[in-house]
Amino acid sequence: MAAHLSQSYLVAEALSATGLKNRAVLFAMDPYVKLTLAGKTHKSKIIKKTLNPVWNETFTWKGTLRDATA
Repeated sequence: MAAHLSQSYLVAEALSATGLKNRAVLFAMDPYVKLTLAGKTHKSKIIKKTLNPVWNETFTWKGTLRDATA
């Protein structure tokens, strides 16, 4: 008998960051968030010229636990 694998959702929020280190020597930082799960990538908007970005973005992945751990 096969196990029933129902659809699930994983929700992640990219809220903000404070005190990022400036690694760009000649240019200002333009930070963003990049999250990858089970081969699907979400990327936040880029916040220009700041070391204290605020994104307030929500990302959702749909699938089964098997999809997420494959």
